[in-house]
Amino acid sequence: VEGVEFPEDPEFNSIHMVRGESPKAIREFLNSKRRKIFMRRAFMYFEGFEDGFIIDEPRVYLKATDLKDHVDQSLWILNELL
Repeated sequence: VEGVEFPEDPEFNSIHMVRGESPKAIREFLNSKRRKIFMRRAFMYFEGFEDGFIIDEPRVYLKATDLKDHVDQSLWILNELL
């Protein structure tokens, strides 16, 4: 697993750690538009794998009544990344 940086986006590099098996594929996927999505949600932990992803927001504890909002947020992120 290699670390991947974006020389054209030093602010993104200073906040996010990106690693993966295929740096070229990662750079192609994390284009400028997608990096901006992550910059708006800088506290979010995102891990992609095979055909899925995990989103974790440290220090956020969900009440059962808030679950729908977080599912909606995850779906929004997924749609933005597609």
